Amino acid sequence: MNEKRNHLFTICVIAFVLFAFAWADLVQDSGKIATADNAKPVFTWEAFVSGTYASEYDAFARETFVSKAKWVKLQTSMDLLAGKEELQGIYLGKGGYLFEKYAPSAKTLDELGGKLQKLKKLTDDWNATVMLIPSADNILRRKLPDGAPYFDETGFLEQAAMVLGEEHYVDVYSVLNEHQGEAVYYKTDEHWTALAAFYTYPAWAEIAKKPRFPYYRKDEVVLEGNCVGELQRRTRTEGSFDRVSYFPETERRLLSVIYDFQTERETMFNTQWLDEGDPNAVFLDDEHVFTKIVSNRKNGKKLFVLKDSYGDCFLPFLLPHYETIYVMELEGYKDDPEIFMKGFGHPDTMDVLILYGVRHFMESFDYTTE
Repeated sequence: MNEKRNHLFTICVIAFVLFAFAWADLVQDSGKIATADNAKPVFTWEAFVSGTYASEYDAFARETFVSKAKWVKLQTSMDLLAGKEELQGIYLGKGGYLFEKYAPSAKTLDELGGKLQKLKKLTDDWNATVMLIPSADNILRRKLPDGAPYFDETGFLEQAAMVLGEEHYVDVYSVLNEHQGEAVYYKTDEHWTALAAFYTYPAWAEIAKKPRFPYYRKDEVVLEGNCVGELQRRTRTEGSFDRVSYFPETERRLLSVIYDFQTERETMFNTQWLDEGDPNAVFLDDEHVFTKIVSNRKNGKKLFVLKDSYGDCFLPFLLPHYETIYVMELEGYKDDPEIFMKGFGHPDTMDVLILYGVRHFMESFDYTTE
């Protein structure tokens, strides 16, 4: 019986492929495919069985289709029908979770020791705490396809904790691992969620020696329940959605947010990004090199944050502790960051937070001083 089912499934796949090619021919005949120099491959059973026809037709279609997105979507449907668990370098995980496949290069691994030493210099020179956010596949390992390889970040995180010392290092991995059964990462996007930031905030407060502000789980508010993130857009799959939530109490102390010394707003939350399919950009808008956040906490305390996009949903939780928070993305700044930081405060009077996703830190962190 199983053998007959497998045979029937194979026939269905072949029929689907042939229909796709026939459909493409009809579209070409109707004038919807642009003329190209490359000739359409000739169909033969021998070429089809060997796989050369499919690959040649794929190259032809990519060159000649006016709407390449339709071809990619069609190809995705074929791959899903064939039972593939990886598309466009992205794992199709369990429960609708998507994970970007990642393996660091030898060069990246060789440079990690130097990056940690630069980070240590920063923490030694300033009153700094460090948060390195593990990738979703490290916390949600059970959601990966069975047997799917992934880069285990625990060795690097242990090394970072040892180099930096417990007085500077926030153990985010342990916190998120305790809550892996909850929505601590988006399904369709690589980032962690505001709920994950909520759980991690007390660990930061302990290391930063700050009194913990009383945020409560019951105060979480859902902004959107059907947002689609970057990973799903890349795979052209359908069916999974994300709920984007926040904690209103985090913004009640906010006075203003100024982006790149130009645009001033009265909120850290930008819900227009829900329609754009970017759940993380809801927090602190999208990719600004420098942001100044002012609260009504008139205590004169300042915080300077060096971050990547993982910092966005965490920063609202810090408003009760600082009158001013300066935020910088190093990737968009090419000069000496320490000189820039000293323009806003002194190491004795301004706290510093370094907050990066592990992979982004490994690939792009660069703190150099003249």
